[in-house]
Amino acid sequence: MVFDFDGTLADTFSYVIKYLKKITIKEGIDVDLENNEFIEEMMNYHVRDLLKRFNISLVRVPKILREVRRVMYKDIDEIEMFEGMKDALAEMKNMGLDLGILTSNSKRFVETFLKSKDAAQFFDFVHSEGNLFGKDRVLKKLVKKTGLKKSEVVYVGDEARDIEACKKAGITCISVEWGFNNKYALDEHEADYIVDSPEELLLKIKYLNEMEGREQEKD
Repeated sequence: MVFDFDGTLADTFSYVIKYLKKITIKEGIDVDLENNEFIEEMMNYHVRDLLKRFNISLVRVPKILREVRRVMYKDIDEIEMFEGMKDALAEMKNMGLDLGILTSNSKRFVETFLKSKDAAQFFDFVHSEGNLFGKDRVLKKLVKKTGLKKSEVVYVGDEARDIEACKKAGITCISVEWGFNNKYALDEHEADYIVDSPEELLLKIKYLNEMEGREQEKD
């Protein structure tokens, strides 16, 4: 099991919005980030479309990400793990599953966050990858490194780009509704599975684990 971090395990969306407010004011971009309806509309966007909407070039993305991480690290104690996720992770670990994190956030931030939430013990690795759109290549490397079959790996994420990466890598993707992209966007990009709570996520993983066990028995 490989997890995304932002929007999947940790509720960091509000901090991204806070920084985008500063960007729009500084750059004179005509959007109203105080408008909840517009925020909800943003959750339909692919990150590429969002960058275009805010007129942010890919060249500027690394600098923006560093600044966002700096702001979030300063307020790390205020950021919460999604309710029910810790219990779900504990149950997955009890099932004997290997759990890891693949994120564009910094490894330092993720490990500090997990320790502060008493959740570090659930994960076997944290891999940080700065490239927003190269996750498929990293997933392929992780699969090769573990020696597992692609059919034995499941990625859990919250964005359309997670779905795209999994399709390119040939692995199963479970998309969560509580992150950056809403159900409409996840449906549009044809996620393998969509879940609306950590409890449903756990049930889906138990189902997939059971199905994989049956396939191994056949072999």
